Amino acid sequence: MTAPVSKSYLPLLITAFASGTALGLFVAKRMMKLSPEQHLWCIVMHSFTGALIHAGDSLELYDHLEAMKRPVTAQEFAEATGWSERWLQEFLAQAAGAGICTFRDGKFSMTPGYAPLLCNPATNPRSLAGLFEMLLPLVKRAESVVVRAIQSGKGVDYDFSNAQIIRGIDRKNYNWFRDYLVKDVLKDVNVPATGEPLVEMLERGVHVADIGCGCGASSITLAKAFPKSTIHAYEASALSLQVLEERIHAENIPNIVVCNVAERGVGDGPDGDASEFSFVYSHDLLHDMTDPQSLIRDVKTKLSPRGCWIVVDIKCQNTVTANIQSPASALFYGFSCLLCLACSTSEDHGAGLGTCGLPATKCQEFMKEAGFTHCEERGVASNPVQARYIVA
Repeated sequence: MTAPVSKSYLPLLITAFASGTALGLFVAKRMMKLSPEQHLWCIVMHSFTGALIHAGDSLELYDHLEAMKRPVTAQEFAEATGWSERWLQEFLAQAAGAGICTFRDGKFSMTPGYAPLLCNPATNPRSLAGLFEMLLPLVKRAESVVVRAIQSGKGVDYDFSNAQIIRGIDRKNYNWFRDYLVKDVLKDVNVPATGEPLVEMLERGVHVADIGCGCGASSITLAKAFPKSTIHAYEASALSLQVLEERIHAENIPNIVVCNVAERGVGDGPDGDASEFSFVYSHDLLHDMTDPQSLIRDVKTKLSPRGCWIVVDIKCQNTVTANIQSPASALFYGFSCLLCLACSTSEDHGAGLGTCGLPATKCQEFMKEAGFTHCEERGVASNPVQARYIVA
């Protein structure tokens, strides 16, 4: 019997398996030699690494190290930053052991390939820093949420998340929306009923519903890209709405209407009962909802027959058996236990979809039941773990 696959090689495995290279088979074979005990120690080790990556991100340590432009000793780095040499020595030694930094001839540097993922998080769409910011508060949920949920079946709503989780999600998404939402999600879409390019319709000026907009990264991107359109930003989280309001005020964005779903739902339409939306967008939303089918029905009543809805959600399969073949399965099911399934079971009789709960067949089934006749699945070039559905 082979040992479980170590998740320490997850990025390499995803790339190698996706390309079908011999490297993937080689790495997999090497990892299969880990005993169960070794595998568990690897999990502990990389848990420490994840926590320390967040500490480094909080200090912008990786940016400072990359800015040195050369390998440096802990003493040289301490002199350049004013930080503790002893603590830098220990921190960088751990990072070198984890492979994030390289240690050679007594000097440290960023390992090639890691700087684009950890540096310049404020502007870098590839940055993963936000994931590590929400890692620690998510892990704390194992006791406060998961234990209770396993016993009772009841999760917690999104606002149970503390501000750090919400900020981490926003950091993970903000730059991606800014750089790729229009380019990778909207530009190749024609409105099914009319054949008009979606981008041209938005440039002309229409009512848009951005459902589950979070802290507003998608809404702000849409508002700036299409200033003649009015973006109705729908969100249930009070913490997220506060951030969105602050951003709109700070950036003086006139064409966003903030909609707290507790007071005004999609079913109310943009301007009252008789009005319609020409475009609806939702991103990683439906699998988190306690009643996604109710929302789908509301969208059906308020989406113009000459418009469309783009649903972006996790690309997954119909069964657990199929899903766990992915080397990222523990990541997705982990997110589900700690966040997504918790949200979708936060009310009695919640749908309980979870991260891997909306495969294409189920999404298409839900849309058909609500009366939609078009639900086309496509990919997202810059994010291969997500599926995109054009609905009308």
